Amino acid sequence: MGYLGRRIGNSQTTANPQADGNTGGILDLFSGGYFQRTGNMPNATGIAPSALTATGGVISDYTSGPAVYRAHIFTSTGTFTVSALSTNPALPDTVDYLVVAGGGGGGDNIGGAGGAGGLLTSTGLPVSVQPYPIVIGSGGAKETAGGNTTALSLTAYGGGEGGSYSEAGGPGGSGGGGSGHGGTFSGGPAPYSPPQGNVGGAGCPSAGGPNAFPGGGGGAGQPGGTGVNNTRGGHGGDGVTNSYDGTSYYYAGGGGGGGHPGGTGGNGGQGGGGGGGSSTPGTAGTGGRSTGTNGTTSVGGNGGESTGGGGSGAGPGTGGKGGSGIVVVRYQIASLTATAKATGGAISFYSGKTIHTFTSSGILNNTTGAPLSVDYLIVGGGGAGSGNNGGGGGAGAYFASTGTIAPGPSPITVGAGGHGRSSTGVNPIAGAPGGDTSVPALSITAGGGGNGAQYPGAAGVGGRPVGGSGGGGSYDGPGGGAGNPGATQGGNPGGPQNILRYGGGGGAGGAGTAGPTGKGGDGYPNSILGTNYYWAAGGGGSSQPAYNGGAGGLGGGGGGSAYSNTPGAAGGSALFTAEAGARPGNQNTQIGGNAAMNTGSGGGGSGGGVSGIGTGGGGNGGSGIVIIAYPS
Repeated sequence: MGYLGRRIGNSQTTANPQADGNTGGILDLFSGGYFQRTGNMPNATGIAPSALTATGGVISDYTSGPAVYRAHIFTSTGTFTVSALSTNPALPDTVDYLVVAGGGGGGDNIGGAGGAGGLLTSTGLPVSVQPYPIVIGSGGAKETAGGNTTALSLTAYGGGEGGSYSEAGGPGGSGGGGSGHGGTFSGGPAPYSPPQGNVGGAGCPSAGGPNAFPGGGGGAGQPGGTGVNNTRGGHGGDGVTNSYDGTSYYYAGGGGGGGHPGGTGGNGGQGGGGGGGSSTPGTAGTGGRSTGTNGTTSVGGNGGESTGGGGSGAGPGTGGKGGSGIVVVRYQIASLTATAKATGGAISFYSGKTIHTFTSSGILNNTTGAPLSVDYLIVGGGGAGSGNNGGGGGAGAYFASTGTIAPGPSPITVGAGGHGRSSTGVNPIAGAPGGDTSVPALSITAGGGGNGAQYPGAAGVGGRPVGGSGGGGSYDGPGGGAGNPGATQGGNPGGPQNILRYGGGGGAGGAGTAGPTGKGGDGYPNSILGTNYYWAAGGGGSSQPAYNGGAGGLGGGGGGSAYSNTPGAAGGSALFTAEAGARPGNQNTQIGGNAAMNTGSGGGGSGGGVSGIGTGGGGNGGSGIVIIAYPS
């Protein structure tokens, strides 16, 4: 499929898809779309304004063979409003839809996994001129079912919660997994007709005993797996694939069951199900539109969109949270006539240029037989914030200029964002640095950002990457140093700690600040997509009680968490919205905000409690990106 663009507009519910190129909304690419102002699209691609007209959600235009589709993607509650019907007999007044509910939360203490949200999908649904309310179901917290999603007079039911300590799994769109304590506990049913999912897996199928293992959550594509006695939690059931937003992803995977000490947590189902917690944690399911998380020693992983959370391990373990739901509505708007001079990535056309965007690794193939002059933006992966009084993660390196790409295929590697990991008191685990993004055809490697420091570390020093920006410092520690000065922008240091408030990570546009603000350094603006987005910002630092968390830098840096005061705000002016830090009054649940994906920005640090020890995880860094543009 080739991509024309996704527009974020002045408002997701009021943006006008027929606005002109000067006043229309901003386009974004991620989750598989690409960028272009839709008002310029008729002139650029030969699309006639005769199709069904509608607003609402994030709008993505893409091609599938000769057909051009417009997709409206809702990840939060809004309205799909049909304002005019088609005037072209070849373009019907019908829509295809994907409606998915929120996933269930995992169970506590040898807990079963949450089931995936119910999934409904079909083609050719007639629509009329009217508003259609869209309500997106939230992901269930631990031991809680997911929320229902309603759209187009349809209801997808939330996933069932995982069973906690000698409980059966709950019912839902897909059922939750049964607990694994002391015997066989059944998985939850999927009671709706027609079916919206599958049953959850039971606790281990034998009589059990002290080492019985929980079941996995049901997925849209298959039931949850049963626990395996004395071995592991049941795997989550896989989701099903859908490409209505222009890219084929798995949706609605079940979470993995938890486990006893010495055992293994179940893996999340394909589509982003959270991994189960155990001595050997289960891994999150792959192939989803958003990514779940792995389990930890005792805590189940969180689900990605519409997927179940992982069950917990033994003891005071906590079940993972389910992922929220999603609605995608698409309809045909015309045929595409534009062409490109290369292949690879997501392709868009804007203002006389062809743009290739890589949000994951791939191949750019110059098919002209001659050198191709290009503009480029290349950003490394952002570093993670750290737990336990942690500093914010540093941004990946930022390169933007012009160059020449030789004929033939050229590999492109996009660096991953660093993974934020929980601390465990006297055995802290720092967040990971970001991965390198490389384009050998342009002789450029954009280094990943440094991780934030944690306490008690060797010296509480933020990471010092080659090429990226340094992470923020923790208790009694300085920030990370500057990276390779060869980057176009960046290589800025993170801020040090100051009076129980910890440093923000460095950004492409400036250094992270020290406490008391602990703000991440701002990113750097670039208009290669036609609008000045900010890229490569630092994450905010955390704080101890009575202080506020640090804000993420402008460009999608994650906010730092605070023990009981206000968390740091997420950095704005990015393609996606980053997360603010958590604000619980409990030192064991501090969580730093995640950076915006595909911005190369750093994650927020995680705060500590009154004892100076917190077990919450730092926020994840944002993955990198490569954008190549040339005259069409």
